[in-house]
Amino acid sequence: MASRRDLNLRLAHMICPTMKESMTRDLGDGRSEIMTLSWWRDLDDIRTFAGDDIAVARYYPQDDGYLLERDDHVTHDEVYEPPSD
Repeated sequence: MASRRDLNLRLAHMICPTMKESMTRDLGDGRSEIMTLSWWRDLDDIRTFAGDDIAVARYYPQDDGYLLERDDHVTHDEVYEPPSD
């Protein structure tokens, strides 16, 4: 039988198609913290999804079924391919 954490991860991946990576941490009390990473082509694609203020976290209505806490803000980092020699 799958753990609640595994079920939550599967659900999160189904809901958010841009999610490519996730990290989990067992909090030891039956809860898990899940950090998700998604990959976008550019900031305009993020704005299309999140709105003009891309630092404000966006949630889906079904998130209420498994999120105990919500962050108000998200961080964005740029990833670069190393230059070829």
